Amino acid sequence: MSEVLLRQKQLIPDLSSTSALVVGLGGTGSWVAINLALLGVGIIFMFDGDVVEESNRGRTLFEQRHVGLLKTEAVSEMILARREGIILKSFPKYFLAEDIKDYTSIDYIYDCTDTSRLKKAIAQYRKGVTKFPMYVRTGYDGYYASLAFNNFKTGWGTDSSYQVIPSFFGTPQILSALAIINSILKPNGLEGVNVNFPINEIVPMLNRHRDEF
Repeated sequence: MSEVLLRQKQLIPDLSSTSALVVGLGGTGSWVAINLALLGVGIIFMFDGDVVEESNRGRTLFEQRHVGLLKTEAVSEMILARREGIILKSFPKYFLAEDIKDYTSIDYIYDCTDTSRLKKAIAQYRKGVTKFPMYVRTGYDGYYASLAFNNFKTGWGTDSSYQVIPSFFGTPQILSALAIINSILKPNGLEGVNVNFPINEIVPMLNRHRDEF
């Protein structure tokens, strides 16, 4: 195990042979990709055809110097600055339905896109295969977050064009961490689960339980 990861080895198994696909590197997806790398996942594939915009800097780790760069390029740079030895494959294009067949042998798919098109395509494709990666879908609007684990009936996203929504730094950070912790570290019983919840209720919840710790 890398010396960078020694502090967490008693809490987290060796994930150097674990593989994940992240589709969409915006407010949530960029955090998901970076957090997967920080966790020690050894193989990460990333897809996004967009470039970094000024508005991305309000809720991500993108810097001023990244504005105008492809998101795949910027996220790759940030990951490689933190993790050596990782196998990182980035594709500056949108993930298409026909791409799914090339990723059935990986461990996890994180769908961080703004529409339900990928979810529907995967739902159709996985009917004909015996083994398929865990599919995790994440999305948010302001404080409101959605997490789905192998659930193809509900969840975040429509087929309409992208809408600018209220976004700030807190929700995507928390959401990406919850998505990864629950899919990789505590996956039992998640099959078919979809959860919609307001992130800002976490603080009142902590206050209610503050004497239990």
